[in-house]
Amino acid sequence: MAASTKKQPMTIMLIGGLMIGLCILCACAGVAFYALSGDDEAAPVAQASEAAGQPAEEPAAQPTSRPTARPTARPAPTATPPAETAGAAGDDLYRHPSAGFSILPVSEQVDEGPNYVTFYADDGTVDVTVFDLEGDLGEENLEELAGQVLDTVLVETEWTKEYSLTGREDGQVHGGYMLYFENAPTERDETQGALFLYQRNQSLFAVTLLTADYASVADGWGAIVDSFQTAAEQQAAEPSSGGAAAGGGADSGFRPDVNGFSFANYGNEENATNLTPVEMRRMFGDSVCSAIADDGECFLSPAAQKWMQKTNKDMNGGHCEGMAVLSQLMYYGAVEENNFGGQNAFDLDLYNEALQREIAYWWVTQLTYPGGVMKVNESPSAVVKTLQDGLQEGSQAREWWVIGIYERDGSGGHAVTPFAVEQTGDGLYDILIYDNNYPGEAKAIKVDANNETWEYFASINPNEPGALYEGDAETQTLEVVAITPRLAQQECPFCRGGTLGSGRGMRSLKEQQVYEIHLEGAANLLISDDQGNRLGYVDGQLVNEITGASMDTFRFGMDIWNRDYEPVYRIPVGTVFGLEITNPDAAQPITAALTVLGPGFFISIDEMEMEPAEVDLIGFANEGNFYGMVYLSDYTETPAVIMGIETEDAGYALWAQATELTGDEDTLNVGVDLDEGAFVLNSTDNQNPGTFDFHVLRIDDNGLAAFGTDGFVLEPDTTIYLDYLTWPGNGSPLQVQVDYGADGTVEETLELPDSSDEFYWE
Repeated sequence: MAASTKKQPMTIMLIGGLMIGLCILCACAGVAFYALSGDDEAAPVAQASEAAGQPAEEPAAQPTSRPTARPTARPAPTATPPAETAGAAGDDLYRHPSAGFSILPVSEQVDEGPNYVTFYADDGTVDVTVFDLEGDLGEENLEELAGQVLDTVLVETEWTKEYSLTGREDGQVHGGYMLYFENAPTERDETQGALFLYQRNQSLFAVTLLTADYASVADGWGAIVDSFQTAAEQQAAEPSSGGAAAGGGADSGFRPDVNGFSFANYGNEENATNLTPVEMRRMFGDSVCSAIADDGECFLSPAAQKWMQKTNKDMNGGHCEGMAVLSQLMYYGAVEENNFGGQNAFDLDLYNEALQREIAYWWVTQLTYPGGVMKVNESPSAVVKTLQDGLQEGSQAREWWVIGIYERDGSGGHAVTPFAVEQTGDGLYDILIYDNNYPGEAKAIKVDANNETWEYFASINPNEPGALYEGDAETQTLEVVAITPRLAQQECPFCRGGTLGSGRGMRSLKEQQVYEIHLEGAANLLISDDQGNRLGYVDGQLVNEITGASMDTFRFGMDIWNRDYEPVYRIPVGTVFGLEITNPDAAQPITAALTVLGPGFFISIDEMEMEPAEVDLIGFANEGNFYGMVYLSDYTETPAVIMGIETEDAGYALWAQATELTGDEDTLNVGVDLDEGAFVLNSTDNQNPGTFDFHVLRIDDNGLAAFGTDGFVLEPDTTIYLDYLTWPGNGSPLQVQVDYGADGTVEETLELPDSSDEFYWE
């Protein structure tokens, strides 16, 4: 083959003045590990699917104790109920003043005690008793708890000599469980019965029916069960629950023990299912798909797949943002709780794959455009004013807000749900919140508008010592972020032609093309452009000196003072920059991973094993339609470098790894030339031959095709071009053009045999 001319190398500057040549067409790098599942585990493409894994099995119920019994002596029924209790809730509902529930009575005769009430009528008796319960009510302990309840309600009070559960099918109704029994009464002729059990936090509500003829009262009994509500549920359901509160405050009517979730904030150790291709397509549209099958299955582009996996891993720090947002969407009627098996958020169980995926979806919107952009954080008083204006509209509010709190340097982010503002003094306010680290509880962020300060005392969980979040107008670490912009389709920053606007502390941003830079692990990242401007951690503090750059701190909130998570950094497309990755631990090795995403491409380095106090240098450059990365290594084997690109007709990924180097400051130079349709690997900076493995994946309307080869020897001062556009498909050789002098002239074309038809994505 006649020699052809390729582009010449270019040079980029790394941190500390180190100069490394980066061949515009050269680069070798790795791209493998692709599985089209939402799971983060490696899976062969041939066996991949859209599924994101199965939710964890239902855990065994916690040990339960016998419910605390009420007094055994039953007072005689009174002729008329006390005026302050009968009908107190409106709509003929009865509200018990001390036990915190309301229910439709069966008559006007009421027998009331500290934690129970009994209604009498000619055709039946209805009793409601509240018990303390350790553990959780569930199908596995339903009959055991029913026996304890009936022993207390019927036998110990001598209403019944004995009873037995019948074979009538039990069922789940109104967020609880229904059972049926027969009994031998000591008074009245009520031989048939039904028992409704309902749990809220650690209270077990038992509603018992006694009747002579169940069929004749079945409809009325069903209405009674349907009417049952705890006090918080009743308050949230009342039209007057929203509006101006006493003392110049405001209250939306949201209540943590009804509208919040009953489970605590969680990480990926709960075997959670996060984003899948379904959520990716829902959020960003068809542009995330390299191909769509006839049955509608979306095959994500390599960049979309990498972004999804990276984001799913990020949620290991907690899902507080998703829980804070979704609980409000359910309260305001934008998302139906019934779609997930309950009548309100508190009814829902964490071990529900659909719910986990929904929480993950809304977690992600803190980082997308326009989802996470509309914020107010100019001062604590501005936050209070914004919340007052919105919350006083109650359930009819036009805008809904989630609160973000941070440490003074912007780290340690946590998301909570505001539902009321109370004025506690002249210029002093309590912002009442649902903190998803504390299910069912109301907490308060305290604001001093006079001094423009705020504080919130919190801990990882109630069993851990707490600490104080605090800030002021200068720190801008108390913010409210709008929820309604998240309802729209989001801009895709990693799709071809994608744009993104972001930046914590800004109400809105102009859209711009950016690189997103993600670092995983306990390492620290410092980014420097070719002018020496910096972005990242300097002496433990976040700095941003690069024009047009921004950074977003995640809101995790499970370990609310965890500083191991780097922000997402964004740099304008076209910037030449270097990266310094440091292991801050002088005694222990760590593992880190780096990903750079841009419109239609990504480059990443996985599993960087870093010795104590090690500093790794990486350079990145973009010139026209060429993207490249150079990794300086002192080891005989480099981490895998992965590249992905998106063309009009297909998505491609390359995985490459140097498996044998001299360990003498060799470099792994990789790139992709979109004009030439080639992945590029270069050894210009190496003094000795190196051995490389690489794999290629193509995703298009014909499906998936994978190529792999191991043990390719690359001599020093050599560039190879892997022509992905000309590759026919599975089992076919891949053309490789070789430039032996790395001078831009191709001297030879080789055909590499396909030794592997599987392609993996970590």
